[in-house]
Amino acid sequence: MAAITERDVRSSVAATASAATVCSPVIHYLAWVTALTVFPLIWAGGLVTTTKAGMAVPDWPGTYGYNMFLYPWETWFFGPWDLFIEHGHRLLGSLAGIWCIGLVVLSWSLRTPSVVRWMSLAALALVILQGVMGGVRVLQVDREVARIHGCLGPAFFAFLAVLVVVTSRWWQAAAERGFWLSRTEDESGTRVGARAELLRLRAAMLRTLQNQRYVTLTLWALAYLQLVFGASMRHVPETADPYYFRILVWFHVVGAVCVGVAAVILSFTRGCPVPGLCWPRRLLLGAVVLQIVLGLGTWVMRYNFPDWFANELFAQAHLIVSNDFYQVQIVSAHVALGSFILAVGAFSAARIWRAEHGLRTVE
Repeated sequence: MAAITERDVRSSVAATASAATVCSPVIHYLAWVTALTVFPLIWAGGLVTTTKAGMAVPDWPGTYGYNMFLYPWETWFFGPWDLFIEHGHRLLGSLAGIWCIGLVVLSWSLRTPSVVRWMSLAALALVILQGVMGGVRVLQVDREVARIHGCLGPAFFAFLAVLVVVTSRWWQAAAERGFWLSRTEDESGTRVGARAELLRLRAAMLRTLQNQRYVTLTLWALAYLQLVFGASMRHVPETADPYYFRILVWFHVVGAVCVGVAAVILSFTRGCPVPGLCWPRRLLLGAVVLQIVLGLGTWVMRYNFPDWFANELFAQAHLIVSNDFYQVQIVSAHVALGSFILAVGAFSAARIWRAEHGLRTVE
């Protein structure tokens, strides 16, 4: 069966738009904007933790007695770095909340599938919860709340990635018969022949999609566990036993190996001739490889080289400076890329599930 092209997808959507409720493109674009706002928000949150700037502003929801949105921009831009990054983190969070409100208003005002409406409400609830937890972390100076706050943000980002898929034209097209018949119809010359060819290949295609879904979900779960271990390492209580941190490190290392193996398995899983399923797998593999490299760099920048390498000339000439530019950027990039892997994994899993579900309904 030849690969279905993006042109086939677009023609299928145009031909079947009147048969089912199609999500407005405006909602899809706003979902993209929201996700693109949350990613730098997570990066800024990583900077806040790395530079220990979380308590630069001791009050909440205001900023030093000001309304958050009315805080003097001169003081924000030209004040201390920790104030700049913490206040900017709050403003980005507020912007993400505004976009979520827009998603709710548009999805409940326009002709929209019910799943999108309820997902928009869930997105708004999650961003409110995340904002409240950030405020509680400031007011109570609680490391445990900070750890949960750091784990919830990436999960919210992954949820938005799924929302981007659900609101797309691709999501609607994959549920239509024309999406699956268009290419085989062109080759066979008749719609009857195309249907027979598709039914003949469907069992094998379903097995391929199912295998991809299982591996993608496994990788996503492992990556999230990695993120939990990483957040626990970054928010270790001051009274914790040293062995607690050592155990976290070992779990984090073993988890990194497992995620890498899952990414390699996924990249070698036999593909399916459906547009939009291959590039997320390649992106996942590249991101996981880069994440492992950044993880090694993070360890070196925070805890120096391992003992077996410490006597090398390069290691001896290397000086670790706490919170210098390279340390801050590498550690924060490692945190942000972990969230990116979660989002791409969720995006890929949602598309695979939709393709599998759509193929099952073809008769």
